[in-house]
Amino acid sequence: MDLQRVSRRSLLTAAAALGAAAALGPSAAAAPRGTLRRRAGQDPRSELVALRGSRSGLPWTSGAFTAHDRGALAAFEAGRGRPLDACAVFTSRESARAGLNTWWLDAARPVTDDGGWLLLAVPLWNDDQDLRSDTASFFTGVGAALASAGTARRTLVRLGWEMNLPSWRHRVTPANRTAWTAAFRSAVAHLRAAAPGVSVVFNPNEGGDQTGVPMASLALDLLDSYEFVGPDHYNWYPVVNDAATWESVYRRPGGLRQWERFAAEHGKGYAVPEWGGYPGAAAGRGSDGAYYASRMVDRFRQVSASGTSVVEAYFNEPAPYIANALWSPTQMPALARAYRAALG
Repeated sequence: MDLQRVSRRSLLTAAAALGAAAALGPSAAAAPRGTLRRRAGQDPRSELVALRGSRSGLPWTSGAFTAHDRGALAAFEAGRGRPLDACAVFTSRESARAGLNTWWLDAARPVTDDGGWLLLAVPLWNDDQDLRSDTASFFTGVGAALASAGTARRTLVRLGWEMNLPSWRHRVTPANRTAWTAAFRSAVAHLRAAAPGVSVVFNPNEGGDQTGVPMASLALDLLDSYEFVGPDHYNWYPVVNDAATWESVYRRPGGLRQWERFAAEHGKGYAVPEWGGYPGAAAGRGSDGAYYASRMVDRFRQVSASGTSVVEAYFNEPAPYIANALWSPTQMPALARAYRAALG
């Protein structure tokens, strides 16, 4: 069974029940954009981030999740008319031992062997662990695998991604926040030690403090522990099909604008590691619309033009639980056409 699909189904079910997320509060005004700040002691000659698409020629790093399938990856590239700059993958997570199996590297090879990036989602602890577990050997092992594969300097690790989902095993709550933060820092330390040059993404789900922990506050607590920050974002609740709805969704607490500004203000790269349509939204009417795709791509272009490094990945999944693939099969034809046209 594909563990990624099972976990994503749980996410979608939880998000559907939540609807609009709780508010986080307004973000601070954006500071002047610049390149990413280097970590203390980092070699200034080392590669930090690609400011342009290494394979696509776009002004940002543009990728996709293609269900760990090379055929789907090739079809996605052909459909959009540009190579992918990043391939999004997930470790297995039924156990720490399974999580160290690097089968996901093979799925990304067409991209990573050609100078592209790996966008790797890794839980803060696996299903046979909990917050009290010693995860040092696990994160050292993941880092060692990236170093051995030669991809460490072109890998962004989505550590403990979507930590603000109430149904998530590695969620953060007011009760575990102190221990959770310590676990995040420990994981980062072991990853960096074993895989010099690896980058970390602080990656909540779009929306407010769904588990009672404000994400902007948590991101500030961990500011020295990641290089990229930004939310996963799907076209649902409400579905964006016009300018007014877009502005409401874009500007709401915990939304895209908040995280764009946070990244710029704190000298971080900006990441949207998952985005896409969702056919189950809007009482079954779905979100196969052109407007959402064109505005998302426009934001990536605008944020990168402002001087902030941008990484994004469309979540392209044909399985019934989400069924939002753009090519082979084409389940969202309007979105697919708009996405290709917006890329230019």
